[in-house]
Amino acid sequence: MTNLTENPENPVVDTSTVVEAMTNRKNVMNIRDIPPYIKDKLLAISEQLPREKRQAFLKSAGKKIGRAVNEHPRTLVYSILGYVLGAVLDSLLTFGLPGGKTVCLTLGKAAKLLAVSGALYGFWQDRKAMELKQRIQSEIAGSIREALATS
Repeated sequence: MTNLTENPENPVVDTSTVVEAMTNRKNVMNIRDIPPYIKDKLLAISEQLPREKRQAFLKSAGKKIGRAVNEHPRTLVYSILGYVLGAVLDSLLTFGLPGGKTVCLTLGKAAKLLAVSGALYGFWQDRKAMELKQRIQSEIAGSIREALATS
């Protein structure tokens, strides 16, 4: 049986094991699994709220983000990969010049740009996988209706 999470068009980048681990019912993501930079953003937002509302906001946001990540695992995986690659590029393409000046050829933006690019690509892959899953479910439901109608 073919694994629906594999990308047959690009076998070099196979995230099926990561995706499978993240979407496994036993491995449901929670607030501890959310990337630190997202947690930092949530904490910054919560600081804007009244003190008595912060806990409820963080709990609700954590659940919703965890659910979104579970529904779109490739989005998270490719976003993280893009961020890491961008951070490496930012680091490699920054060097010092005589006179103590530092030059960054990526302007320090590669990590953010590649994270966004990775997220978009991952989201597109998640949507394709969802469409395939829905199409298969529809075909199976049609086959069941056909079988029941002929008996």
